Amino acid sequence: WYHDNLTRHAAEALLLSNGQDGSYLLRKSNEREDLYSLSVRGKDSVKHFHVEHTGTSFKFGFNEFSCLKELVMHFANQPLIGSETGTLIVLKHPYPRQVEEPSIYESVRVHTAMQTGRTESDLVPSAPSLGTKEGYLIKQGKIVKSWKTRWFTLHRNELKYFKDQTVS
Repeated sequence: WYHDNLTRHAAEALLLSNGQDGSYLLRKSNEREDLYSLSVRGKDSVKHFHVEHTGTSFKFGFNEFSCLKELVMHFANQPLIGSETGTLIVLKHPYPRQVEEPSIYESVRVHTAMQTGRTESDLVPSAPSLGTKEGYLIKQGKIVKSWKTRWFTLHRNELKYFKDQTVS
């Protein structure tokens, strides 16, 4: 559940697309060398908490733990925080470093490899899987600052949007 160089946004994307309430991961913080960020999913959002490594212990708020396992065991039973909806967030599901691809991708890779003459392993990107999501979202225009409804698709690590569903 330790993800060395994962960014804040990538952590949110992984936990929101593949995680569930109580899914969590630990990553390096961009702020200081001795800081880590504990990213936890609660309902439809991800909260980030600082964990300071002192060299001999891990500090989380007013609490101090001798190891990360002790921190996780503590917050598996004690809530970290209450979400906006009043739901208590506890650590339930460590998010694994390696994520299995959904089986649907296997047949697509094999078919594409046969069609293009490339090997199946050439077609597997190194980016972590984010699953595939699509739907309407509202975005603000870059020049004219009005709000527009657009059809967005998120496939692995690529986000695209279109005027409507029929254009994609």
